[in-house]
Amino acid sequence: MAVTKTTSIYRFELIAPEGDRADYDIWVEYIDSWDDPDDNALPIKKSRMLKYERYNSDGNPTDISGEPTLVQSLASTFWTS
Repeated sequence: MAVTKTTSIYRFELIAPEGDRADYDIWVEYIDSWDDPDDNALPIKKSRMLKYERYNSDGNPTDISGEPTLVQSLASTFWTS
């Protein structure tokens, strides 16, 4: 069999804006899991944190269209238009 990878959201945090910023930062902790039922050394799980900001370093809106639905929902709720 082949190794399969799954990713799930473990938790998220909203960080309140500081100074002249108006939008929350969204921190999401993902758990990546690799498994193969034929391999006794698996599954392996690894945690990773990603920070989403309303605007990228160029000042353009961050494209989150490829992110999980939960991240998109949080952004539409907590990022002002």
